[in-house]
Amino acid sequence: MSESRKDSKGSVADPLYVASFGKILQVLRAFSGGASSMGLTEISQKTGFNISAVQRFIYTLEKEGLVRRWQGGRRYCLAANVIEPGFCFHQSSGWLPAAWAPMGRLASDFQAEAELYVLDGGEVISLGGQTGGDPASSLVRIGGRRMPAYCTAAGRILLSARSDEEIRTRMSAINVTIQTPKTLISPGPILSKIQSAALLGYAIVDQEINMGEVAVAGMIRDPDPEAGAALSLTLSRAHWTLNQVEEKVVPALLAATKVLSQQRGVDA
Repeated sequence: MSESRKDSKGSVADPLYVASFGKILQVLRAFSGGASSMGLTEISQKTGFNISAVQRFIYTLEKEGLVRRWQGGRRYCLAANVIEPGFCFHQSSGWLPAAWAPMGRLASDFQAEAELYVLDGGEVISLGGQTGGDPASSLVRIGGRRMPAYCTAAGRILLSARSDEEIRTRMSAINVTIQTPKTLISPGPILSKIQSAALLGYAIVDQEINMGEVAVAGMIRDPDPEAGAALSLTLSRAHWTLNQVEEKVVPALLAATKVLSQQRGVDA
């Protein structure tokens, strides 16, 4: 949900910020809407940049192999090279390779969707995931999607390691919106849920993102206090009550996050 961010992370008033690079990133993000290809006019409309600027940015991205012409015409699409920075992240962080097998077991054992997240501002970014079930119906979820931290189990458990002041700052960086009739949007109740997650060691979110789904997340800790990841399981409310989630799913989830934290050198 990149649209929930209020503005760019940098500012033209910041002497260290390279504004042209930030604009190029905005052009790349313009392709996240699901369109297989776009023309210069569409990109201009999505970014707010004039056609001349878009043409220069697209030309640069094409030369760098990050976009390519769609069917040799005047429309453009992302090229496979855009995946490379993500691959570098996974290699250097080690989050997903270490968690892949435990995620698969949890997804299979509880017929759940298991996903790994990290915190970015007021949002969480998925690093990838798996869905449980028989081999014919099991799926791998590609990482990269953004979700609001305030109403996701992963977001709340990751925010629980931060100070109340930092939580408020991160929440102010996004537009808090109602996702379902059960979504909490008032700062007080949200902060209370985050504080509760800090005490319990896990967070449960009931139908605040999608009706009919309950999510539970535990934290994988890292020696770097600014780092950390959340392992989240999403289950169907048609098959699970909240009591069943706490009695059966939470212990298995916390056992997995404890082992993964220990592997990173933290005795969770």
